[in-house]
Amino acid sequence: MAGLLVAGLSATKLVQWLSGQLVMSIVSPGGRARGPNGHSRAEALVAAGRLDDATAEFEATREKLGDTVASLRAEAELHAMSSGDPKRAEALFQRIRRAPDAQPGDELYASHRLIDLYLGSLNDPGRVMVELRRMADRFPETLDGQSALAELKRRRVEGQG
Repeated sequence: MAGLLVAGLSATKLVQWLSGQLVMSIVSPGGRARGPNGHSRAEALVAAGRLDDATAEFEATREKLGDTVASLRAEAELHAMSSGDPKRAEALFQRIRRAPDAQPGDELYASHRLIDLYLGSLNDPGRVMVELRRMADRFPETLDGQSALAELKRRRVEGQG
């Protein structure tokens, strides 16, 4: 009877663990979690309207923990807003590509966001073309890469590049 109880509890634990792994594979593709982001204080400073202090806090955190996609992305999005510093956002989105935990999806995300900046607040059509070319070269078999190539061709035909 005790053996049956232990077997039942073990089976329950196994099902719980497998369920957790399934959820993690959905939430964190590739099956690896990114871990705690370590920048909640910086986000609190942003909420208080203290952008410069938040930037300093993000950098201090990265000095201790290194560049992570989560930290770079959080600060980049902050600066990509209308009240932020678009040049700082540009630099941070570029750093995402080189972060030790960066995945191809992170690189693709950064490219899209850089294109948004170049089309918008930075108003740099030349850099748009560079990013589209990069996306087409790095992701040729994806819809994003194929769309980037099509947009490059369209822009050249219209004399935008």
